[in-house]
Amino acid sequence: TRAAGGRGFWLRQPTQDLTAWLGALANPRDGHAILAALASPLAGLGPDGLAIVSAVARRGTRGDVWALLDATFPRPGDDASEDGRAAAADELRARADAATLALLGEFTERFRGERERLPWLALDELVERVVAETGYDEHCLSLPGGPRRLANVHKLMRLASEHEALVGRDLRSFIDHARAEAEASAREPEAPVELPGVPAVRLMTVHAAKGLQFPVVVACDLERVAQRAGPPVLVDGQRVGLRVPRHGDDSVKAFAFGELDAERADGVEAEERRILHVALTRAEERLVMTAVARRRSNGELEGGRPSAWIVEGALGSLVPPADLLESGSRRVGSDPDSEIRLDVRWLDGRDLRDVLPLPRQGPVGAGTPGPSGGGAADPLAALGPVLATVTEGEPASETPVVAHLSYSSLVRYERCGLRFQLERIAGLGERDRPVAGRSGDRLDARARGSIVHRVLELTDFGTGTDRAAEVIAAADEHDVVLTEDEVADLVALIGGALATPLMARVRSARRTRREATFTIPLTTTAEAVPLLLGVVDLVAEEAGGTTLVVDYKTDRLPAESDLEAAVAEGYGVQRTIYALAALSAGAARVDVAHLYLDRPGEPVVATFEAADAPALRADLRGRAAGILARDFRPTSAPDARVCAGCPGRGGLCPVPFELTTRSPDADRVEGEPPSRPAAPRPRRPRRPPGQTSLF
Repeated sequence: TRAAGGRGFWLRQPTQDLTAWLGALANPRDGHAILAALASPLAGLGPDGLAIVSAVARRGTRGDVWALLDATFPRPGDDASEDGRAAAADELRARADAATLALLGEFTERFRGERERLPWLALDELVERVVAETGYDEHCLSLPGGPRRLANVHKLMRLASEHEALVGRDLRSFIDHARAEAEASAREPEAPVELPGVPAVRLMTVHAAKGLQFPVVVACDLERVAQRAGPPVLVDGQRVGLRVPRHGDDSVKAFAFGELDAERADGVEAEERRILHVALTRAEERLVMTAVARRRSNGELEGGRPSAWIVEGALGSLVPPADLLESGSRRVGSDPDSEIRLDVRWLDGRDLRDVLPLPRQGPVGAGTPGPSGGGAADPLAALGPVLATVTEGEPASETPVVAHLSYSSLVRYERCGLRFQLERIAGLGERDRPVAGRSGDRLDARARGSIVHRVLELTDFGTGTDRAAEVIAAADEHDVVLTEDEVADLVALIGGALATPLMARVRSARRTRREATFTIPLTTTAEAVPLLLGVVDLVAEEAGGTTLVVDYKTDRLPAESDLEAAVAEGYGVQRTIYALAALSAGAARVDVAHLYLDRPGEPVVATFEAADAPALRADLRGRAAGILARDFRPTSAPDARVCAGCPGRGGLCPVPFELTTRSPDADRVEGEPPSRPAAPRPRRPRRPPGQTSLF
């Protein structure tokens, strides 16, 4: 699958750059828009140049940046003596260097020309012209995620054209709309990026699919009901409605609340029907719709759901005709020549084993049973993942502080409890998160790892595969353009890993699964604790009853480094989780292997038996004890590595800012605090018998 969408179109940099340019064209006295356009790649003015322009404009032209530029670069015959503009222009020429003045002059000439042509240019043409004249499209493609950035540029052109078709050639109106959407963080999806030849099913929201067509569309979850409850206060002109809650009784509706709420509900349903229409009209040849339809004893479907609207619209009634009370097929519409056919299939829980087919034997890694006789006897069990979802005990009466945890969240909590609380519970985003792509001329570690993992997720483990093409396709998915040397390096990295004895074990396994998900509880009691979720790179069930769990590592380590120590220090928690997941799924023995692809001949393998499961679970429970107790203290060892990107840094966090920016190798004064001592961690259980490498 390939996901498309996102919600931040109006806040993306290309959208911000181009709307700043349009906003300046609409109102040259908008100093913020002019400065934003100057700072963008459309002009390329640096911070020093911006500071000079802003300072001179504040003193000489009362903050009017365009008046300053117009006076500094006048046309023949222009008079710049009024309002002190000539003096301001002289000051700007004196303070700015030649390169800055050249950029400002080029911007001024282009801006002045577009202002003169403004009445004769369509809104999308304004965007298209500045992109072409400044090479902004090439700039977008040179950055990480270039295809996505350029797709957002083209989407802005489409939205501008649609706006003009609706309200006329009103640039001011379009800019007001764009700014309102950005300020409200509107859920406008980013433009989808087409990648021809990628064998994947596209996943996208209805909003992201607007304007697109596909041969086959699957519309899922059509029993979903929109939120019906409205706000307690409703206002429409002179009409006011109020809903007052009362303890132990229904709320009281005052004034015109009932009438206004009914109108609001009608509007919500109309919008839901409009969105549904958009979703269902994306299909060119075949539309598949799925829903959990609640059918009453008389055969009627419950109303108020998209699925019921479809049945009523296609069949003319909420009660399906007799020939469709069971699975069947019929033509839709009054036109006898209509080629539209509606196929209906009713299923309930008793039908599942008859409908879901037994999986057929397939290539290694496809998630299928091995040779005949090795698969599960139950069809539903055979369809499940190798690492099955495990639930034990009675439902808990309390709600845990977080619904689920993972390896990464446990590690983050151990590094800093306060940062875990701010990011995971309060929902504050990480600051300045790096973009996977390039660090200078070198492919960075995140992009390298993502590409390698994607290829190993999809590739055939046998021979004769065009791995170079697979590497290039995976890089395209991550919006990274590779050099020939980088492609060769990644192909060699993957080929070396697949040629190891460890992967020979995988090829001979009776059943394998890649990207296997799991869910395990941290306790076997009814206590309210989060579930532990995760994904394993590769799982192989071997004939002797052993489950082999493989995790790929693309870390670049020195040749002399101790891999066993590196895994124990950096991935010990991960190894514990993987072992417990496999043992909880019924494995009698588990080998957890960390395979460093730069040193493929030295896999780090730890073995676990079924008797180790209680100790493993207790260890993980101990690591989560502080989270369960809501103990979110700041780290006792702040430095740049732990604190980089933290949303609380320099504000919500009591640790002095200078401690959060120091080098991880900096000497610490004995007894140096964060503002509070670190939370005591619970003692770890003793290591299981025979395990010398884990705890």
